[in-house]
Amino acid sequence: MSQDRKFKDECSASGQLNGRRWQQAAWGLSLFLMSGLVSAAGPQTPRPVMQASELLVSPELDGAVLDDPAWKGLVPATGFWQVQPVEGQAA
Repeated sequence: MSQDRKFKDECSASGQLNGRRWQQAAWGLSLFLMSGLVSAAGPQTPRPVMQASELLVSPELDGAVLDDPAWKGLVPATGFWQVQPVEGQAA
């Protein structure tokens, strides 16, 4: 029996992982880690919903958005979450 074969037999007998088992362990670990990434892909909150409204007055394009009468009485769209730079944080 060759030295190499003897060493492999000793490793198998002592419970150490052989090449095939290393591959299986690596695949299992990869799948486990990837499943964690999928479940952490974002907040577990409902998607934001917004109501579209018709403008009764044309907005003035002067940069003063908050004081523009066209936007008075409309409900702002809120509840959005960012993907970049920090996924899951409020946008």
